[in-house]
Amino acid sequence: MNARTLAAVSLSGLALISGGLLLGGAGSAEVAKSEAMTTAAAEGGFAIDNGHSSVVFAIQHNKVNDVWGRFNTVKGSFHIDPANLDKSSIDVTIDMDSVDTGIDGRDKHLRSPDFFSTKEFPTATFKSTKFAKTGENTFDVTGDFELHGVKKSLTVKVEYRGEGQGRGGPVSGLVATFDLPRADFGITKYEGSLGGIVKVTASLQGGK
Repeated sequence: MNARTLAAVSLSGLALISGGLLLGGAGSAEVAKSEAMTTAAAEGGFAIDNGHSSVVFAIQHNKVNDVWGRFNTVKGSFHIDPANLDKSSIDVTIDMDSVDTGIDGRDKHLRSPDFFSTKEFPTATFKSTKFAKTGENTFDVTGDFELHGVKKSLTVKVEYRGEGQGRGGPVSGLVATFDLPRADFGITKYEGSLGGIVKVTASLQGGK
């Protein structure tokens, strides 16, 4: 068996093993996570670790308080090099169906056509297009944000937390904050009782 044939057999075996893991169910999440980290690492970035990341939001209710919620599933990757912003990037996808305010009935309402309409628009995405330095480790990051079928340019404030060493390898983190005018994305239900601005904070940790 020559070297080329041996390589082909080895790759086929790896494909079969990977397929078996994916079909096995229990290991599918770990395989997906591993694949995401491999892809991000190949691109010089960090794959978002959903278990150590949070996307939370707050909206004013009846003009007297803020109601808070979160999205439980977020994925994507990021790479921030303060010395080379042209090579920096943030790419995030939020599963809108994973909205969680702690009240099942309210969460079902948020998934309905009154708000997110998650069957029609299952994800929200942000893809950076420009970084502008505002401090030693802070940036204004402009990108394409898509929600509820509407895509607009959005600038978010990002604090880069640097890199460290986790149990599984190198890690990195950032915190992004922005105000979202919900009417800009066609979400206008209950304008009398709900505020027009949604305050969002995304605290993201990535790994390789």
